[in-house]
Amino acid sequence: MNVKFYVRALLCLYLSLSLHHLAAQELKVGDTLPPELWSLPLNVISHPSGKETITLDEYKGKLIILDFWATWCNPCVAMLPKMDSLQKEFAKQVQILALTYQTTKEVDEFMKKYTRRTARELKLTMVIEEKALHQAFPHIYIPHYVWVSPEGKVKAITGHEEITAEKIRSFLKNGETTLATKADPTSIAYDSSKPFLVNGNGGDGKNLVYQSVLTRYTEGLPDGFSIRLDSIGNGKLSLFNVPLHWYYLKAYGADSVWFGPSRTEVHMKDPHRVVYSDSCGPYEDWKNRYTYCYQLVLSAASRLNLFNALREDLRRMFPDIEATIEPRRKLCWVLSRLDGHKIPIASEGAYVSRMEPTGYTLQNGRLKGLVWNMNMFVLQQSAIPLIDETGITHKISLQINARLNDMVSVSKELEKYGLQITQEYRDINVLVLRDKEVK
Repeated sequence: MNVKFYVRALLCLYLSLSLHHLAAQELKVGDTLPPELWSLPLNVISHPSGKETITLDEYKGKLIILDFWATWCNPCVAMLPKMDSLQKEFAKQVQILALTYQTTKEVDEFMKKYTRRTARELKLTMVIEEKALHQAFPHIYIPHYVWVSPEGKVKAITGHEEITAEKIRSFLKNGETTLATKADPTSIAYDSSKPFLVNGNGGDGKNLVYQSVLTRYTEGLPDGFSIRLDSIGNGKLSLFNVPLHWYYLKAYGADSVWFGPSRTEVHMKDPHRVVYSDSCGPYEDWKNRYTYCYQLVLSAASRLNLFNALREDLRRMFPDIEATIEPRRKLCWVLSRLDGHKIPIASEGAYVSRMEPTGYTLQNGRLKGLVWNMNMFVLQQSAIPLIDETGITHKISLQINARLNDMVSVSKELEKYGLQITQEYRDINVLVLRDKEVK
């Protein structure tokens, strides 16, 4: 296929999507045109006898080629002189009708400009403001050609490649055709006034490469965060009915750091936009106003890709909030190894991570998971975060039999694994949220 023609055809596809609608009775190759189409009045311009209205019945006994086109379609316009020449060459045996949904004014103005630009006056009969034949032969791509035999049967539905003098002669001689059928994509219901892919608008999303959606609080959805990757790396990150603080702590902490209240500073005129406090009034009222639902879908993604994409989305969606990671000297709970003790090792069996008020079971897991869960669930409202300085990266197994909010008792339990928790000052990174001037 000619490359320029193909590129232009893609443009025609894009523009014609808004015009496409399904027929009540679609005609296919092999069907016979019903009587109502033969007698249907068609408004025309450029008729050789000056007629303003014709019917298909006037051309019975000829090969009729219906040429569906539009003035904005470059491939269609490029075919007009060829169609005009073919009409002259086969005038006695063939009738070509150029059909468009456009108005007389639109087509007439276009043809005047075309004649001035090309110095060629076309003699094609043009059917304007046409609907019924568009419904009988629905299509997406244009140009679109329907071949109707002298006996009134639909013999072929083709693209521009099949419109040649040689193929017309062959058809007239043999009465049959081996013309390639034009294959338009399957039509999908789409309403441009509604969001794409919502409730099936525009398809089922199976070809989705990237999408991010943000809404305000949505009653009925479970609060929280989730992230999923399938076997080929397609990722989905979801945050439902949580405040903006959660969005930023996930975007900037990813799987490495839990930037909870003990590791977040909010220097904003209206801090209640991102975090709740007693001064915000009733929690339910605040939640309805200041929590959001968000979902990100990204193909060929890693967890880090998803967190980075969330960060970029936050910059676009909340340009008046600036987030930075900065060092601070803070009092911490420090998890470290005891001198002279063996490093804990993994045990047989499957992975288990179970947290209860009176203890914690970790089997064949990593210490960073324990630290993460302690910060997220046990120390969530504490001013002192737990940090890991053990340097242990391999999988281990351990059992803590103590109330998890009693860090002294937890440390005592960990001593049997060569670990301890102490309170010490450390330079650690914190998440800082500030107002940002939007220019």
